[in-house]
Amino acid sequence: MREIDECIVLDSSRIGRRTRYSKAMPRPVTQLWETDSLEDHVGLMRMQAEKSRADPGLRHIVSHLIRGSADDVELTLRGRVPVVRAWGRSFPTGKPKGAPVNPASDECKINAIWNFVVANVAYKKDPPQYDLFMTAEVMLKAGWGDCDDQTILLTAMASLAGLSPTYARVISTNGEHWSHVYAVVGARIEGRKVLVPLDPTVKGALPGWEFGRSKRVVDLRM
Repeated sequence: MREIDECIVLDSSRIGRRTRYSKAMPRPVTQLWETDSLEDHVGLMRMQAEKSRADPGLRHIVSHLIRGSADDVELTLRGRVPVVRAWGRSFPTGKPKGAPVNPASDECKINAIWNFVVANVAYKKDPPQYDLFMTAEVMLKAGWGDCDDQTILLTAMASLAGLSPTYARVISTNGEHWSHVYAVVGARIEGRKVLVPLDPTVKGALPGWEFGRSKRVVDLRM
């Protein structure tokens, strides 16, 4: 855990993730999509991000996160933690006790969103033969998602927080096959407009970290 510009950000190896939801998705919300191109693949991700941005539940969550507020405080094995409620569930905000929040700071918005995602979503690959593209509601209720799903959630939340533009950054580590995707969001930090990579699927990652040896990279708008 480290402090940046009065915002506290948690690395992705330090969060107690909610493993009670890390089982197979219920049959009614699994769907198999076939994609013929990278643009088609990211287009399906974009469609789910758009649905998520329109969801009152996610809007409620983001509004609390960027204000540093919560719906309630609940007693857990880790003590009393602030939670936000949506879709009939409670979700830890991921905000460390006493962590200050500056709603005007893009960096604080990014850290608040990041902390919430790593507190509530574990990285897990899709079931064999399936490529799931989950909305925010489905993924947060499940408690897990792969790189596609986490990109959907992060870009939708960033957009609702007023951060733009938002991209899906697709990379190839061998120069032949696309191997990974993660969110990249626009922010104003220290007076400069920058693009901030967000990839909590890698243990120990922090906002701004990304793979440094990609052979091919493409950013597609979300």
